[in-house]
Amino acid sequence: MEELSSTWPRPKRPRNLLSVQNILSSSLI
Repeated sequence: MEELSSTWPRPKRPRNLLSVQNILSSSLI
């Protein structure tokens, strides 16, 4: 979980962006 928190503010890799979007979409739903 710590790694996710670190990547949330600044996603260095484009793949992380997809993961963040998935998490956000699942949270919204």
